[in-house]
Amino acid sequence: MNMCGFGTYRRSTGWVAWIRLYHHGKEVVLQDRGNEILHATDREAEAAAKAEFFRQMNSPIVAESYTGQPIHAQSDADAHFNLKPFVKQHGSTRLTKVTARRIPA
Repeated sequence: MNMCGFGTYRRSTGWVAWIRLYHHGKEVVLQDRGNEILHATDREAEAAAKAEFFRQMNSPIVAESYTGQPIHAQSDADAHFNLKPFVKQHGSTRLTKVTARRIPA
């Protein structure tokens, strides 16, 4: 499902926190080095889930890269072939060059 949220559920040895983000599509249990993090109380687990959920929701998304490294393939290819950015309007044969102007502060 395309939903996000966080919550907890009970294990026999404690409470487990989980989060669900849009790109996962399922509940992901919070883990530390591959082991589920167990909490003593429901409130403690919910606080941990909430903190992790908002940490990930507020982190910068860089070109759909989950490693945090930006993807430079498109700009590298444009530079290699010396391509200029342009826009072609629907039904027109004229190309409009796109340039970025900096506005002085």
